[in-house]
Amino acid sequence: VETIYDFWDAATKKVRQRKMQEDVLHRRRPVDMDPTQSGDAEREDTVSSSDGMDGVSSSGSSSESPRKPVTPRRKNGGGKMLQRSNTTSNTEVVTSWGALVGKVLHCKVLDFGDLKDRAIRKRLIQGKDRDTVTQSHMVFRLQERARIVVKQAMNLAKKLAKEPDKFDSEWIDHSLLTYLFSTEYLDTLMLLTNIAAKLLGSQPMLATAKAPCKIFGDIHGQLRDLLMYFVAFGNPLEDPTLSLVFNGDFVDRGAHQVEVIGLLLSLKIVYPDRVWLVRGNHEDRMMNEKYGFFDCCLRMLGKDFGTKVFELMQGAFNRLPVACLVADKILCVHGGIGDGSWRLDDLRTIPRPLESNYITDPANSWIFNILWSDPIEDGKDADPMVFGVHESPRGGVAAQFAWNITKTFCARNGLSLIARSHQSKRGSRGFDVMHENMLVRVFSARDYEGHGNDGAVLQVTEEIGQDGNLLLVVRPQVVRSVKKARDEELRRAAEEGRLPEGFARASKKGGHRTARERSRRRTGTV
Repeated sequence: VETIYDFWDAATKKVRQRKMQEDVLHRRRPVDMDPTQSGDAEREDTVSSSDGMDGVSSSGSSSESPRKPVTPRRKNGGGKMLQRSNTTSNTEVVTSWGALVGKVLHCKVLDFGDLKDRAIRKRLIQGKDRDTVTQSHMVFRLQERARIVVKQAMNLAKKLAKEPDKFDSEWIDHSLLTYLFSTEYLDTLMLLTNIAAKLLGSQPMLATAKAPCKIFGDIHGQLRDLLMYFVAFGNPLEDPTLSLVFNGDFVDRGAHQVEVIGLLLSLKIVYPDRVWLVRGNHEDRMMNEKYGFFDCCLRMLGKDFGTKVFELMQGAFNRLPVACLVADKILCVHGGIGDGSWRLDDLRTIPRPLESNYITDPANSWIFNILWSDPIEDGKDADPMVFGVHESPRGGVAAQFAWNITKTFCARNGLSLIARSHQSKRGSRGFDVMHENMLVRVFSARDYEGHGNDGAVLQVTEEIGQDGNLLLVVRPQVVRSVKKARDEELRRAAEEGRLPEGFARASKKGGHRTARERSRRRTGTV
C-alpha cells in the first residue's frame, strides 16, 4: 500500500498526489510496559468503534444490525470472546508464530490432503458450463442493449464533469431512466436483472479478478459520484485491461438507486470477466424494505412493475459472490473476516441462492460476519493492548476483530491485504489503512448521510520490484467532498469580506440535507 494517494478536485478537474497523514494511516503505537499500568492491562474489556469512527455506519440508520442480540459465536464452536491481553508480549509472540505456521500450511508443506481437496473442488467448479450462459443468443443480444447503457452513462459522466459539482441528492433529472435505459426502460431493467442473475449464479461464490483493477466501496445509490470516478480515474471503455470490483451496498438511501444498480448490472453483462459485484449487507430483502430500495422501485417504476423489478433484483442479490480475490493476494469482502477461523475454500461451499434466513442462522455466523463485522482501528488514540475478537456495537452475532486476527488470517490463506468497506467515517478521506498495512477500508459514496466525507476507490496495479519479482501496488484515489469544497469557499469568502448568495441560502436551509434527514437528526434516529 503506497503512502500517497491521488486526489481529484472537481473544481480544478485535476488529479494531485498527496501524502498520507495519521488520520488515514493508522499505526499501532508501542505498548507501554510500565508496571503502574498493569492494572489497566489486566482489565477485561470489550472494544467499541474508535472515537474517530462515527456511530452511524453504512449498515442502517443506527449502528446496530437488524438481528436479535445474542452472544457472538466462533465458527469452531468456542463460546468465550477473546479478552484484552494481560501479557502483551505473549500475544505478540503467539501471533508471530501463528502467522509463520499459517504461511507454512498455505504452502502445502504439511497439508497434502487439503491440496488434493482443493484440486478436486477447482476441477468441479471449472467443469460447470458457464459458456452456456455467457455465449447464449439471448445474452449476446442483451449485451448490445447493456453496452448502449454503459456508453450512455460514460457520455453523461463527461457532461457532468463540466458542470459545477453538487451533491447527488441535488442532481435532479426526470429523464434519466429513459436516457440510460431507453423509453422501454421497464423491459430493459427486467431483462438486465434476469440475465445478470443467471450470469452471477454461474460464476464462483469466490470471484477472481486480475490487475489492473479498481475496488469501489459503498455507493448507496449515488450515481453522480460513481460517474465522477469514471471521469477522474478511468473506466473500462477507455482501458480494455481494467477490472472493476464493486464491494457491496449498491442501493438504499441514495437518490438514484435504480439507476445505479441498472448500470452495474449492465457493466457486469458487457464485461462478465472484468466486472465483479460483491454482496454487501444491503443486498438483502430486509434491509431494502427498511432503508429505501423497495420504496424507490415503487416510486420510480409504479406499484406493479416496481414490485416485479424488486423481486427480480432480490433473485440477483441472492446469487452475488460474497468475496472477490484480486490477483491472488487481495481479498475483497464487504464487512470483514469476523473471527478469521474460516478459509477461502469455505467460501466455495456456500450454497446459492443465498437467502437471508441462511445468513442469519447462528450456525453460519461466519458468513454473517463477512457482511457485517468491523476491524478494531489502530492509531495513536487506540489501545495497543487490545487483541482478538470482540462483540460489536451493531449487536447480533456481529463481531469486531483486532490486528492479530487479520495478520493470522492473511498468513493462513496466502493473502497480503484485506479490502473492506461497510463503514462511513465523518469528515474522512474515504479510506483508512490499518492492521500493519494489511487492511484497507474504502468507502465511495461522498457526503454520505451528511458525514462530509470524501469518496475513494482503490487502484491495484502490478509493478516489477528491484529483486525482479512482481509486486502488487495499491493506491487510494479520492474524489473531494462537496461539503468540504463549499465550506472552504465559504471560509475564503468570509476572509475576503464576501458571502455568495447561494452559499448563504444553503447554509440557512441546512446545506444539502432534506427536511426528513434534518428531522431524523433532531430525533437522534440517524
